[in-house]
Amino acid sequence: MQPIVTSLRDLYNKPDITNTPHITNLSDTQALELMNQIPDSAFQEILHQLDTSTQQTRFSDSDTLQSMLNPETIFELFGIPRNLTDFFRNMLVRSFDQMPFGDRRSLIMGLLSTPLRATLNQQLTLLLLYGAGSAIQRIVQLVRDATLANAKARKLRSFLHDLLKSAGLPESQRLAGLRETLAEHKELLSWLINNQPMEDIIKHAELPRLPGQVQQLIQGMDNLKTHIRQLTSQHNINLPTLRTTEVREVLSQVPDSLFQKIIHKINSEIQQTKFSDSDEIQSLLNPETGFDLIGVPENIAEFFRIIIGSYFDLISVEDKRLLIMSILALPIPTSANQKLAAMLYGAGPVIQKVFQLFGQDVNSPQIAEVMQELKANIKPFSTELATKIIERELGDSINNLFSEFGQEPIAAASIGQVYSAVLRKNDEEVVVKVLRPGLREKTSREIVLLKSLATTPSTRDLVEQLEKSITEELDLTLEAENLKKGELYQKPQKGLGIVYLPDMPTTQDVLVMEKAVGSPLSELDDSKLDLKLESLVELLNTWYGNAMFGDGFFHGDLHEGNLYFLPEPMRGYAPLGRNYQLTIIDFGNAATLSKQQQKALTRMSIANALHYSNGIMSAMKNIIQMTPEQQRLAKLPLMVESAKLL
Repeated sequence: MQPIVTSLRDLYNKPDITNTPHITNLSDTQALELMNQIPDSAFQEILHQLDTSTQQTRFSDSDTLQSMLNPETIFELFGIPRNLTDFFRNMLVRSFDQMPFGDRRSLIMGLLSTPLRATLNQQLTLLLLYGAGSAIQRIVQLVRDATLANAKARKLRSFLHDLLKSAGLPESQRLAGLRETLAEHKELLSWLINNQPMEDIIKHAELPRLPGQVQQLIQGMDNLKTHIRQLTSQHNINLPTLRTTEVREVLSQVPDSLFQKIIHKINSEIQQTKFSDSDEIQSLLNPETGFDLIGVPENIAEFFRIIIGSYFDLISVEDKRLLIMSILALPIPTSANQKLAAMLYGAGPVIQKVFQLFGQDVNSPQIAEVMQELKANIKPFSTELATKIIERELGDSINNLFSEFGQEPIAAASIGQVYSAVLRKNDEEVVVKVLRPGLREKTSREIVLLKSLATTPSTRDLVEQLEKSITEELDLTLEAENLKKGELYQKPQKGLGIVYLPDMPTTQDVLVMEKAVGSPLSELDDSKLDLKLESLVELLNTWYGNAMFGDGFFHGDLHEGNLYFLPEPMRGYAPLGRNYQLTIIDFGNAATLSKQQQKALTRMSIANALHYSNGIMSAMKNIIQMTPEQQRLAKLPLMVESAKLL
């Protein structure tokens, strides 16, 4: 605006204009007369500057547009279909920067017309109204619709999750739990009372084999809805505007009998839910997408064929409840592999163990992805519950036992979880392993079911072996014993070591161990690849040599997460040892080969080298009697294990 300002200053400096009022006091007519005295060139220069600035404006840098990409403000992009999300992220902002000049001017004028304190939503609306083409406006509307649908679907999932949970509480707590669930989900309760159509929301929620059951459940709440509708009408109450405490008061006036009917309906629908015909289970049984059983031992293959199709339909109501709840906790949309992983997470530890031991051998990328999803889905139980278990088992308070104790677990698995701590009596850094509560009871139910499904001698034998193996894993005193046997891996001169047991009690549910030095081998960068190779060669020589030619004991879960590496010599062994420490942890999965089994494996290896089929079959008779861990050792050559670790 400098040319106009200069021209105005020149005009006011003329002698004949001294009596002219200040420009702020001019009438419109006087101001126009004054503007007519300014040369056209001054206005032309200003128009050129305005056009240049308009053309150079980058809307993509604005807070308003950036907020579209921030799920914490307007658009919750997570859960929106991938093609829509990609378009929105990659094209929308650039489209504003590349729009024609006339549209740019309209957009800026629209934004300038907003109030000084316009909300972000008002700015977005004007941005789209003045600047976006019809295609972009349609995409944004679709995003908003999808976001709203996702929000409603997530609320429905959360509501059903909590309904199932409350109906599974101890009987004395169920009524109070159901009332609390309805009060906490007052918005969804309001939808039901006002008979809002739920079909589209149910469909969008991608419920686990429950669409029909959910409709039945909603219909089963008709009497409750009628009663609450009468109460709210009688007292002129608008349910969505009430505080949660006020909703609780309304629900307290509903007869217990109505809630008891709902609880009965929930548990009945859970019992009737079938998974055997679901896409997820069918994909497991399809050799092209799920289990290619050619590379799996015959007894394991037979186990999969006979049991998997029926297992999920016949588990107990409580286990089926947990399975459905684990699926309801998934995000929207949910992939088939995520659902299958959640189903395995909700299954018992025996089925999980079979998948962990042999899932990698079925030659299926889908199963490999499911196993990764399964690991990602494992959620820790509360630290409050863990501390109660520790105090009960060790007979003292956490504060008396430890000067420091982690608020969150450093690792969680299907069997239990681990906390970092410091012993109060000597300031020693330790880890505390706590068994997942209720796991033994769940295992017992699962074993009874699997024995009823195992109809052939080989599957019955396998179930018995799995029962023995998982029972041992659920007893942490046996892991402590395995740690003592594992002292054979303590070879400081070769850079190998294990964690030891401090002077603390060990029980079936709690195990306190020395904290391993270093970090998991999987986190080691490529600059230490030579040390990694050297350490693994030493470890695998010791592991394989003792299993095959020593007393037969071996660590049965030798993956990178159970190997901690530190690129420094062991204390006291710098002159004689190696320039690293490789510490083996987690001896919960270990076994011992008998002399007969060692001979059978040796015989099979030699027969295989000589292509002597009768010798291989003869040796296999002894191998078939092995536990799953022993079979896995037998069928995985040393070089395969080495390749996996590297």
